[in-house]
Amino acid sequence: CSSFTILFLFWSITIFAKKLALIKTDSELSSSKTIAIFGSGIVGALAYTFSDTFWFSAVEGEVYAMSSFFTALVFWAILKWESVSDENYSYRWIILITFLVGLSIGVHLLNLLTVPAMVLVIYFKKYKPTTKGIVYSILLSFVIIGFIMWGLVPGLVKYSSVFERVFVNSFRTPFNVGTIVYFLIIAGLLTWGFIYSEKKKKRLLNIIMLSLTFIIIGYSTFLILVIRSNVNPPIDENSPDDAVALLSYLNREQYGSNPLVYGEYYNTPILKTKDGKPVYVKNYVVRNNDYVVGSYFHKKDAEDFVKANTDKYDNLRIRGEYVIGDPRKNAEYVFDGNYCTLFPRMWNREQSRINAYKHWADIREDFDYVNGQQIPRKPTFGENLRFFFKYQMGYMYGRYFMWNFVGRQNINQGFGGKFTGSWISGIKFIDEARLGPQDVPEHMKTKGRNVYFFLPLILGLIGVYFQFKKDFPNAFIVLWLFIMTGIAIGVYLNMYAYQPRERDYAFAASFYAFAFWIGLGVYSVYELIKKYFNKNIAAIVSTTACLSVPAIMFAQNYDDHNRSNRYLTREIAKAYLDSCEPNAILFTNGDNDTFPLWYMQEVEGYRTDIRICNLSLMGTDWYIDQLKRQAYDGKPVPIKMTKEMYQAGYRDLLVAFNTIKEPQDLQRVMNEIMYNPSNHVRETRVNTISFTLPVNKEQVIANKTVQLKDTSRIVDQLVWRIPDGNMNYTNGQDTIMVVSKAYIAMMDILVNNNWERPIYYVSTTGEESFFGLSKYFQVEGLAYRLVPIEANPYEQRGLIGRVNSDVLYNNVMN
Repeated sequence: CSSFTILFLFWSITIFAKKLALIKTDSELSSSKTIAIFGSGIVGALAYTFSDTFWFSAVEGEVYAMSSFFTALVFWAILKWESVSDENYSYRWIILITFLVGLSIGVHLLNLLTVPAMVLVIYFKKYKPTTKGIVYSILLSFVIIGFIMWGLVPGLVKYSSVFERVFVNSFRTPFNVGTIVYFLIIAGLLTWGFIYSEKKKKRLLNIIMLSLTFIIIGYSTFLILVIRSNVNPPIDENSPDDAVALLSYLNREQYGSNPLVYGEYYNTPILKTKDGKPVYVKNYVVRNNDYVVGSYFHKKDAEDFVKANTDKYDNLRIRGEYVIGDPRKNAEYVFDGNYCTLFPRMWNREQSRINAYKHWADIREDFDYVNGQQIPRKPTFGENLRFFFKYQMGYMYGRYFMWNFVGRQNINQGFGGKFTGSWISGIKFIDEARLGPQDVPEHMKTKGRNVYFFLPLILGLIGVYFQFKKDFPNAFIVLWLFIMTGIAIGVYLNMYAYQPRERDYAFAASFYAFAFWIGLGVYSVYELIKKYFNKNIAAIVSTTACLSVPAIMFAQNYDDHNRSNRYLTREIAKAYLDSCEPNAILFTNGDNDTFPLWYMQEVEGYRTDIRICNLSLMGTDWYIDQLKRQAYDGKPVPIKMTKEMYQAGYRDLLVAFNTIKEPQDLQRVMNEIMYNPSNHVRETRVNTISFTLPVNKEQVIANKTVQLKDTSRIVDQLVWRIPDGNMNYTNGQDTIMVVSKAYIAMMDILVNNNWERPIYYVSTTGEESFFGLSKYFQVEGLAYRLVPIEANPYEQRGLIGRVNSDVLYNNVMN
């Protein structure tokens, strides 16, 4: 994908350079202009090839390389349309573009931001440019983006889910009949549109109908998610196995949303809560004639009920329906409108984010005084814009832009300081004026320090000036591509400070647009020096001289972007798995812990007997479903709760009151509180924050959880309390802890495992994820094993758990 991106960039730059060469002349291209044109394409394409962000994306297993490919391809296609637009069947390029846009939606929505530039290409080709016409063209492009992004993409799935629910619940049809009928209706309407437009000779309508059809055809490849999910693969995030579930997946409901046009500040008072849109799920009802005798979220559970009760009931039937799985009661906040604003930029309510907002917006007061009363101070709109320009545009876009075309200080993530993550040029007096002394000892220098001495930026600015001067329409087209893929993304993402990682990859298409101007800078240099040299020599000299720009970028970036023989992530994942005994359960926490392990199992088939349990996902019902199924060679995780007990909206939180000071048996707590299917509440409450888990001594000795030399240290039961990191607040003498469904599921596993399978926690999860059990941990590699031996302070020496030296040595060395 990255290679083809470069190829299409090369072709597109040569098209623009050719337009510059043919201004005020209809003659054929001279050899010198041809050399300069191809030189422009080569330099611009290579500059993007070796740019920091694109090179990183090109060697990363992510969506951004393919997204860049679609951006390059559709923009090249609209330029090809322009060259044949007067031919009868030129609209076939428009149809191709719509199909590619539909395909790209399944990769990343970033491709839609090329629409304004493409609309301007069509406008400048077909109409005499006026200011009003340009404005209308841009507004039309926004309408097209809005229709696709907020209408077509979610709408197709949204209304298919409505049809599906109506057909199943009201017309009593089997699952998926409503979805099939819905898409047959759409196909019928499109067919009618084709026939009508052909019959009435309405060419524009026919092109629109074809374009809409091919967007839908391209977008339909997204159904691979539904097809894949229905075969229950081991990795199936969100489990989008029908139209209803796919809608939740597409809406990214698990991520929440950021206010864009109008919304709250970080300190806007919350007036109340309101119900959100309920989430529907499949349900299987067992009926005895007209009476419901059972209701299950899994078809197998319903079938098992029928088999077990055939003698008790006559004429048992199973019928599928959609029911509200998560009512989402009080799921959304209602904010005080007096503290809301247009274009909200400072919205995140986490204290660490609030501190960063205040720093970047230079906010020094938290309260105002009205009639002698202290009230929260609403940030001014000027402070709001200050954060937008200084952080979101300056630091999170401008800094990335400079990384790619001026230089990068180091590979460390930046948090606004002068020593990490900034941009530098390599020109000492400029860098020191901004950041202070940048000289570091040789042993402290890193491969991530890359300097280009402003050369790519200067060449690009020459190209900007030259194209706007000579060919304003096409320069304006590239400008809009640059704006929409840069500034517009910054506005849309509405990033808080500070992000978990650098986000430069989101702006890769903007740097792609600037590479056009770097390429056109070569032709500009040719135009400047051809007056003083033979034209062929001028073309060769300008191309050769400007090739130094991508050459410097390559030389500077190669050492830290070359991924040859970089296997650290793979080897750490392998070491995690090698730390575990056969058939182990391994708790992880987050993407960086989990994805490399999934890779090792899914791609390399390594240690597929181990079950990975991601605590970041265990708070979802669909992931618990998957843990209860076989995965590779890994046995199902021992979870007793049925879907009716952990469905989204039920038992989402465990609220633990320290009313009973004596530790309580975990089995009894689960029996009384968790395993009661009638207890359909969002918050499950218990009266203790301390638990016990009995130890099956014969079992732990037999399966070698404890070595023979340590059998005398086996405790009768584990005793622990929920760690303070989960404390919500203190009510008088009672400490109240709040933990998520993930830990309820973990408790279920601990109870039902009965020490039969080894249980491990990866060493990077942190004390809160250990749920207070860390004093029973044993270090055997890069994972902690849960053992019924309490480590003493001498063994721990300020660290976590005890060390099994024999096993550890074997795992690490062998």
